[in-house]
Amino acid sequence: MPFSRTGIDFIKYFLRRGGLLLAGSLPAQVAMAQLVAPTQRAYDSVATQAARPPLVLGAYAQGSFIFDHTYAISHLAASHPTGFELNAQRQTTGRAAWHGWYKYPKVGLALVYYDYHNPILDRSYAATVYISKPFLRTRRQDLSFRLGTGLAWFTNPFDLQTNRKNTIVSSALNATLQLRLEYDYALSEHLGLLVGVAVNHYSNGATTKPNFGVNLPSVVLGLNYHQQRPAPTVAFLAPDPADVRHNF
Repeated sequence: MPFSRTGIDFIKYFLRRGGLLLAGSLPAQVAMAQLVAPTQRAYDSVATQAARPPLVLGAYAQGSFIFDHTYAISHLAASHPTGFELNAQRQTTGRAAWHGWYKYPKVGLALVYYDYHNPILDRSYAATVYISKPFLRTRRQDLSFRLGTGLAWFTNPFDLQTNRKNTIVSSALNATLQLRLEYDYALSEHLGLLVGVAVNHYSNGATTKPNFGVNLPSVVLGLNYHQQRPAPTVAFLAPDPADVRHNF
């Protein structure tokens, strides 16, 4: 249970209103210190833990297909890409007010590799930063939505002379967008099983053409190592912004 300064202030207010303590007297100060000390120690303990956001490390396999959103890429949509992801994320604990506003999300960095099993597309490598906002969190379960963005490198982009059939990406460097619904179930104190469904998008924004982009609906399966679960949190008393419900 997180503690806040309000709990300490309430004890002081209650005792003074009840006439049990006279502010300023030495006996009152001693009695006040004895009553407040346990709550103060508990608050300081949780705050100290929250100063070190727990680390979560993940390794996931991904199975995908190429979404055929236009006839111009239909000749490339027959393959079923497979991928692998390594990520490192921090569980926010309340060191900043926005942590509480957004239900203590995780923030992280992911490295994603894809083999398209097609010599025209070959492979891609991506690095994304992301935020993962929870919808449900208990001691053993975590259901969250991840939103990430970053950069990707394709090893065999379009080339008029040597690879003219690659109508998906016309440059090696591309932007990537990642959307994912994730469910993490605790197998042990530190190990969690993760399953998810995702969409990975790659495109260069038509800075060069042809560039129809690639959308990869994916199924994700992997393991997470949790440094601490559940993570300690500190309740922040800052009011929510008026528009917090209209944001991710």
